Amino acid sequence: MEVSLQSLERGVDETRQHLWGGEAADQFTASVVDELIEARALLDEIRATVAAPPWGCAAG
Repeated sequence: MEVSLQSLERGVDETRQHLWGGEAADQFTASVVDELIEARALLDEIRATVAAPPWGCAAG
């Protein structure tokens, strides 16, 4: 999942630099960056849950 997020982030940067300019590019980038932030937070939550699940059995 982390690799996918990094790949998406690189793709957004590439798209913004080479295909678009101006306000539309900024809005697109801001939208995707917001989604990336949420996805990274979810990934962190998943990692924390796997490391210390609420039902008491930590992953090995």
